[in-house]
Amino acid sequence: MSNMKKAVAVFDFDGTLTLKDSFIEFAIHAVGKKQLLLAMLKNFRWLAAWKLGKIDGGVAKERLFATLYKDMPLDEFRAKCVSFAWAVDKFERKDTINKLRTHLQAGHDVYIISASISDWIIPWAKAYGIHRSHILATEIDVTDSGHLTGRFSTPNCIGEQKVARLKTLFPDLSQIDLYAYGDSAGDYPLLSIADHPSLLTP
Repeated sequence: MSNMKKAVAVFDFDGTLTLKDSFIEFAIHAVGKKQLLLAMLKNFRWLAAWKLGKIDGGVAKERLFATLYKDMPLDEFRAKCVSFAWAVDKFERKDTINKLRTHLQAGHDVYIISASISDWIIPWAKAYGIHRSHILATEIDVTDSGHLTGRFSTPNCIGEQKVARLKTLFPDLSQIDLYAYGDSAGDYPLLSIADHPSLLTP
């Protein structure tokens, strides 16, 4: 019976817990609008190919990420992530945040599974008492000297990858009572396996 199972609540981040795309908002916070626009212009060909469906979104995203942050010291990047947590508060999606709080107060296991970079989700989530081990997101590659390579060390955490990441923690999904919250096609595979799916509208 479902009431005997462990209750697990999984939330997408961008568009679900927030009202804006955190990749863009973080870039504005970290390097400023001018640098973001220059980076987007430099990668216009890749971004256009993604929008036209010719390449995977993760490829274009990684190219843009590299232009913005390659060779930045990890300590500097993470400091920007910590200060960004305060900015996220201003564009939280309040209706879903209330659902997040409800699950936490009920003692459910709460996870955030997102295509965004884990480093800027972790400080924000910490304020809600969500441990970094409960953030399953896109991870960044770092050199031995502690600088960002501009590459991702994991696949872009979207679509079926979200399900794969969840199954690393819960190989037998029949053993949990799964709540899932998402807002886009990138969340459909996760929502499709949930006992209690919630597809949010704008």
